[in-house]
Amino acid sequence: MSETAHIHAPPDRLSALLASAGDGSGSVGLHFCDGRFISLGARWLRDHGDDVASLDADTLQRKTDTFAIPSDLSLVSYELSQNGGRVDIVWSDDTTSGHDVTALRRLTTQTPMVPMAMTVAESLVDASTVTWDQAGDISHAVPFASLATGGGSEMVQRVAATGWAKLSDVPAGEDGVCQAIAPLGYVRHSIFGGVWTLSAEVDAHRDSAYETTFLGPHTDGTYSHDAPGLQLFSCQERDGTGGASILVDGFAAVERLREVDEQAFVLLTQVPIPGRYVEPGVSLQAERPAIRLNSGGQVVQVSFNNLDRAPFWLPDGLWDRFMVAYGLLRDLVCDESTWLRLPWKPGEVLVFDNWRLLHGRDAFTGSRRFLGCYSNHEDFESAQRQS
Repeated sequence: MSETAHIHAPPDRLSALLASAGDGSGSVGLHFCDGRFISLGARWLRDHGDDVASLDADTLQRKTDTFAIPSDLSLVSYELSQNGGRVDIVWSDDTTSGHDVTALRRLTTQTPMVPMAMTVAESLVDASTVTWDQAGDISHAVPFASLATGGGSEMVQRVAATGWAKLSDVPAGEDGVCQAIAPLGYVRHSIFGGVWTLSAEVDAHRDSAYETTFLGPHTDGTYSHDAPGLQLFSCQERDGTGGASILVDGFAAVERLREVDEQAFVLLTQVPIPGRYVEPGVSLQAERPAIRLNSGGQVVQVSFNNLDRAPFWLPDGLWDRFMVAYGLLRDLVCDESTWLRLPWKPGEVLVFDNWRLLHGRDAFTGSRRFLGCYSNHEDFESAQRQS
């Protein structure tokens, strides 16, 4: 072990770390200057690093690949800052992580998340919902609808059944966005505005959505108590290579999860997972389970965005169970055989149910500019009742 000398260390600072003594538990003991001792799971500690390699300093989005942390991770060595306020750890998989000691202590002394018992229905979706995957029976080359030929009502029915629809020949600009969303609801304002621009050239928001790199399947608004119900993209400019949008049916994924591991499915209906969004002048945070059920036990919302997951504390045994379950869900939504890839050209609009579908993006070159907006799920449900 490597440890620097302490100079007038406050009582809530670390005095030493102790690795588990080969007992297979993968735990790390934290000894504080006031005599307090905390045992933390090595995987939990590695996942909650706050150094620049683990966490984006501006957005606080996670850089650590949570699902690549080995189950047999253990501490190799560590170094404390002079006053014990920070610790840098070298792990057995040749990775390192840094930690603010005060933040660790505050987080691990909070009341841990407690699973809530939920009733689960025999059928997770109602009869009108058509779950799909790329290998299934449904043709995903759904013909484009056109606003000029009554495509609005058809769009409501398609989004209600399969979670998404695409329109062609939509006018450019904000007026086209407002026309396209009108049959399903109204433009919802958020920190991004009402109708917003999505492009790698936009620098008003530092977020992984405003880049040219691959963006894995996720849902938006895990940091909102009422996550956007619908999301709409309207292609304004496109040239270059790549950049197809990726859609995944979250309802189909949780049905498969229940078939593969029912206990994992149930746990993900019970553990609230916090999400956060941070930028200058904005600090949003909310929590809900990855799989949200209604009072009848049917799934009504899937929430998955590990980049935006905020730190939270679970006891070691529960954390390990949670990570197995969360990792299974991640594997299912990242199974490329279930992905629907949609290329783009100007004049096309995609609208999808953000409570059901996960979306992502292939890496791209060239110009790729969209206008987009959110809309509320309650208004979409109102449109369904009238369609």
